[in-house]
Amino acid sequence: MLNTKVSIWLVLFALLVGVAASGYTSLTGLRDVLWTEKRHHIKEQVDQAMSVIDYHQHLVETHQLSLAEAQRRAADILRSLRYAKEGYFWVNGLDHTLIVHPFRLALEGKSMANFQDKEGVYVYREFVTTAQSPQGSGFLVYYRARPGFENSDEQLPKLSYVKRVESWGWVVGTGIYVDDIEKVYDRQLNNQLSLWMVLLLAVSFGGFIVALVWRNNRGLGAKV
Repeated sequence: MLNTKVSIWLVLFALLVGVAASGYTSLTGLRDVLWTEKRHHIKEQVDQAMSVIDYHQHLVETHQLSLAEAQRRAADILRSLRYAKEGYFWVNGLDHTLIVHPFRLALEGKSMANFQDKEGVYVYREFVTTAQSPQGSGFLVYYRARPGFENSDEQLPKLSYVKRVESWGWVVGTGIYVDDIEKVYDRQLNNQLSLWMVLLLAVSFGGFIVALVWRNNRGLGAKV
């Protein structure tokens, strides 16, 4: 049977482990929530952008516009749309041709098949592959420079959502930078580590005091 001193230290150790496990679960949950929020946000934006295309497709079907004119008008609208601080939309074809990009107008009409991010990912090939999946849409993460910061060293992780426009052969997408997720996570991790260290010191000190009192009580008992 374990003696009282060992039992005390086991209880204190279990307390520390419990706090550490709780902190880890909390951090994991925080990261999941942040990713979920961003996925929901950009999917919602693309779904709204699709309403522009649906409207112009309706004009084609009712013979109010030719397909070429409807696509031109829809492209102009998508090029001008913005949301939040940095949100915008792009469109590429299933042949990887860039059709709409408000910040890279010089590349419109050109093939982006060989465009790679700093990790070697063929970004537009991935857009097309994702859009041609059975779901016709999906999320992906790659590295991209913020508009105006084209140096490869400035590339940051970006979460994007793309969706196929079946009748037009388009892929509509938008994205959001996710480097802030890791910043929030790291800040909370540091807070958790600081808390754990404080608890470690407090528990160690408390355990020392309890052990000292217990030893003194044993000494008094022995004298009696």
